[in-house]
Amino acid sequence: MDHHDQMAHGGMDMPSEGPMCNMNMLFTWDTTNLCIIFRQWHIHSTLSLLLSLLGVAALTAGYELVREISRRYEQSHTEYLSKLP
Repeated sequence: MDHHDQMAHGGMDMPSEGPMCNMNMLFTWDTTNLCIIFRQWHIHSTLSLLLSLLGVAALTAGYELVREISRRYEQSHTEYLSKLP
């Protein structure tokens, strides 16, 4: 039984929303249609790939900094509360 005819969309094409994102999950230096984190974060060259790598590292470091500040605040707050009568 051939299902190809049943799956046809009657000649209607989907509207193009710009370049498609390549979802290759393996380590690769191929920057063709590569998106990082969001569709809007589209990689066009090796330089933009390297800059994006630095950007992701900076986001990660910033997240860890916020976590460390939060831990220190909670520790100082706990010490403050333990000193109260």
